[in-house]
Amino acid sequence: MTASSNRLPIVLVAAALLATLGLGCEEPKPGTPVTFENVCAAEFDPTMEKGLNVTKKVAIEGYVGAPRSMLKVCSDTCDFDLFSEPGNKGKRVNADVPVGDGKNQIERLPKNFTDKDLKLHTKDGKVVGVGSKVRITGGRAPAGGKREACALWQVSLIEAL
Repeated sequence: MTASSNRLPIVLVAAALLATLGLGCEEPKPGTPVTFENVCAAEFDPTMEKGLNVTKKVAIEGYVGAPRSMLKVCSDTCDFDLFSEPGNKGKRVNADVPVGDGKNQIERLPKNFTDKDLKLHTKDGKVVGVGSKVRITGGRAPAGGKREACALWQVSLIEAL
């Protein structure tokens, strides 16, 4: 047996191990498509199942808006507004996104920032900002009595359109 034929079983085992480890790394899936007209509907409110709060994942398309305040403190998440029309016009939904520079994350905003500081990283690694059209998937936060002011949290997928 040659040295290269002795390596073949090791290479095959290593490849199988890497393939097995990669199985748990599946991409986030889009939520149920919604519009600005129905995103706040009661049918998308979180529910209680077996004593646990179960968030319903929804996907909505819109335009990344400039934050209303130029002073913001972000922790492990940060939020931005998504508008139905360009230029911060139309209906609005707030979205809470994990902070970071990886896929499906928002870069940490400095305490005092401008529109140019808002940078979202999409599922394919593209960086988009204010004015960009995107589709985001996240859990619909409880709306309570204010159906016109619901939000998305636990955003897991950002797609540039």
